[in-house]
This record gives sequence, C-alpha cells and structure tokens, in this order.
Amino acid sequence: MLNLIRNETLKVIRRRRFAIVIGILVAIISIVSYGEYRQLRNQQNKNWRAELQQRIAGIQNFLRRGGTANATWARSLRAESSRLQFYLDHDIEPNKPTAPMFVRGFANVAAIRSCGSMS
Repeated sequence: MLNLIRNETLKVIRRRRFAIVIGILVAIISIVSYGEYRQLRNQQNKNWRAELQQRIAGIQNFLRRGGTANATWARSLRAESSRLQFYLDHDIEPNKPTAPMFVRGFANVAAIRSCGSMS
C-alpha cells in the first residue's frame, strides 16, 4: 500500500503542471511578503500612539455629532473605539506584524486578485 501511495505521489510531483502551480504559489507568497516588509519598514518611523489617539478622537467626535443613524453602525464604531483604547492603555501596537495579521493580509490580497481577474 505504501508503494502505491509513493508511486502516485511521484506521478503528481513529476508533472509540469504541478511545478507551474508551485512556482506561482511561491511567486505570490514572495510578492505579498515583500509588500508586508515594505509596509512595516514604512510604518516603523511613525508615532503609532499619536495616530491611535487621533483615530479614537475622530470616532468619538463622529458619534457625538450623531453622524450615523444606523444603531448597528454606531455600536460597531463604539466597539472599535474601545478596542483601540485598550491597545493604547496596554501599550500594544495594533499594526505590529503577527502571524494572524500576515495571513489576513495575504487572504485579502488573494481575494482581491481572484475577484479582479474574474471581472
């Protein structure tokens, strides 16, 4: 049974189509990784605390002015403001690169590319 699995696996790996797919995946991952690296390098010089405080103030001003008539949207903005305030209080940089943020960014890029090529 093991010989059969090994034989079938070798058949798949030797195909040119499989090599092309692997090459495309490596290229996409490399491009996204380089883009994330450049974005991180550009953000290192910024003062994230000041930007975070400005975003929180903007959200709170928008809510105080009654900028949204939708209760769900207002609740979502309050939750976002609370989340950002938590980051600020606990000295957590929200844009710090982590594995989940990389995966989310990669999925967003992949979704945009696949949707854009279909239209």
